[in-house]
Amino acid sequence: MKTNVSFRISLVIATFTILLIGCSKEDDKIDYPDPFISEFIEEINADSLKSYVELLQGMQTRFMLASNRKTVAQAIQKKFINLGYTNTQIDSFSNTRTFNSIVYQTWQYNVVATIEGTVRPNDYCIVGAHYDCYTRDADLFTISPGANDNASGVAATMEIARLIQKKSFSPNNTIQFVAFAAEELGLYGSWDFADKASISQKNISMMLNFDMIAHWPGIDSTEWTVNILDYENSSSLRLRAQKICSLYTNLSTINDNTNYNRSDSYLFYRYGYEALFFASAAADDTYHTTNDIVSNCNFDYCREVTKASCALLIDKNK
Repeated sequence: MKTNVSFRISLVIATFTILLIGCSKEDDKIDYPDPFISEFIEEINADSLKSYVELLQGMQTRFMLASNRKTVAQAIQKKFINLGYTNTQIDSFSNTRTFNSIVYQTWQYNVVATIEGTVRPNDYCIVGAHYDCYTRDADLFTISPGANDNASGVAATMEIARLIQKKSFSPNNTIQFVAFAAEELGLYGSWDFADKASISQKNISMMLNFDMIAHWPGIDSTEWTVNILDYENSSSLRLRAQKICSLYTNLSTINDNTNYNRSDSYLFYRYGYEALFFASAAADDTYHTTNDIVSNCNFDYCREVTKASCALLIDKNK
């Protein structure tokens, strides 16, 4: 009898364990849109995205070595504060860079807005994009509009931040919205941020990076495609992002990792954090030129990319 009872108990425990595992896997699947997320992301606004890009383009240049670099950072800080993030900080770091045979010793400025998590405040989701830009056909110390590259990425970051405040959304994890400095000449802003996070043993569970997400040459949304770049440690997150795109947006997705190391997500990966990099799948012939301006951007396309990433962020935090 004892052996038989033990066997039955073991069988019940094993069956219960299998059911739990099965439920866990089933719960992790997303076969249908979540009405809460669908309603949330519909309020992402193309005109808002355009207004943020206009703000950044209006600064004339955002080249990392230009004399107005702190003024640019302060303007971004002010915008986040106006969106409700009164704790927005400028995180300064020293940088030495040789450009055109001249050595520049400068201070650079990441801008960080934070909303604290209600369940796991010590776990962080980072949403960010670089705000500096580069122009090869003009004096970039005085003119570098950088609308698509990369005011569009900062715009997506700001729009998601705006909506979270508007909706009074309380995330499970702490979310930090970061406008990174000094990407164009060496990924220095994300390098400094990720390095400080690693030293302080900050637990970053997800980093979402936007770079050049407002270019698409056509208005037919059935052709719109976003490239979601991933890394060796974030393929599962990329698959989830692709599924979310199919459920909540008009976007098709590809996974072309050719430029995996050419934007800020790369440094997070190098420090062991899971990161994704959203970029338009269409080549932009205004890249690093004075024609990279607001009028050449497609903000309806940009809205779809912003919706996808916002849905992924809310999915992670509700």
